[in-house]
Amino acid sequence: MVFVDDAVVGMQAGRYAGAWTIAVSKSGNALGLSEAEVQRMPAEEIDRRLEPARRSYLAAGAHLVIDTVADLLPALEEIEKRMNGLRASGFSDYSTSKISKTVRYP
Repeated sequence: MVFVDDAVVGMQAGRYAGAWTIAVSKSGNALGLSEAEVQRMPAEEIDRRLEPARRSYLAAGAHLVIDTVADLLPALEEIEKRMNGLRASGFSDYSTSKISKTVRYP
């Protein structure tokens, strides 16, 4: 089971439910800007504004933090890869894995 949300409470709920959790940062509530506003903003400014949210998502238990739902398929593939690695090592409680990071997909 995978839980995708754009709020810290969503990451907490997903982990509580025993799910893998993916936070959506750039196109979610964290940035609070319209798509047009994001398009006009320099990438460095977006990253500066998003970094606290990314840290909050990870602290709340997000396994992965992605920018937009367009990054969801590669993130799901990453989770599948992690599950296969955990399964191969004999680990059975996949959702409680402490492997968390912010990922960027091209």
